[in-house]
Amino acid sequence: MAKSKKVVQEVPVQEVPEELTTFPLLKEKVEPVKEEPKKTEKVVIACALNVREAPSFGAKIVATIEKGTKVKVLGEADGWTRIGDKKWVYSEYIE
Repeated sequence: MAKSKKVVQEVPVQEVPEELTTFPLLKEKVEPVKEEPKKTEKVVIACALNVREAPSFGAKIVATIEKGTKVKVLGEADGWTRIGDKKWVYSEYIE
């Protein structure tokens, strides 16, 4: 069986007309969405909240904090909030 050769054709690059790069029905200028600054401090809303050494329900509990306690937010990942070095809480229980 003979191998078939792939034919590649070079196509010259052309500039795209400006009318094809804008949405024609948009008549007014749209301002970019401004994200609200993230809170750097949140409050525990659960009766008691386990602090874990990693962002996982299977991670070791290193402390428990009470309702109303303020925590400093250092980062967030997959529904968890980091409040210290190897200290994570489940984000649903703080606001």
